[in-house]
Amino acid sequence: MGSIYTTQEAGRRLRDPYLRELDHWPVSAELSRVPTREGETFVLISGCEHAPPLVLLHGSGANATTWRGDVAAWSEHFRVHAVDLVGEPGPSAPSRLDLSTVASARWLDDVLSGLGLERVASVRMPLGGWIGLDYAIRRPGRLTRMA
Repeated sequence: MGSIYTTQEAGRRLRDPYLRELDHWPVSAELSRVPTREGETFVLISGCEHAPPLVLLHGSGANATTWRGDVAAWSEHFRVHAVDLVGEPGPSAPSRLDLSTVASARWLDDVLSGLGLERVASVRMPLGGWIGLDYAIRRPGRLTRMA
């Protein structure tokens, strides 16, 4: 498991602006850190606690702030979980998932279990889309729908 940052300072220089960006998140959000076998995963949670769960997975080279323009509308109907993928810029662990193995499905199992979610709808972009498709094949019973 390698790191995406060449130094701890480089990681801090990327994470600090991200954390400042959260001040502009358009809806009230709970910040959560979920322990997983790949390292800690950061999740922004918005919307009514009793609404159906929606998990957002961003693309490569990005983070959960990708969803800033959409999260307010989705939060009206869903309990939104904007997950920061491990191995991408943001406060999640800098470790890379081995996409040629079951590692991404196991990581997502850990995230969903850590959030107390059994079955979820999901919206995903490029890398998140690949992880989502892999997850749908390996764990079809955990997804209600996916876009």
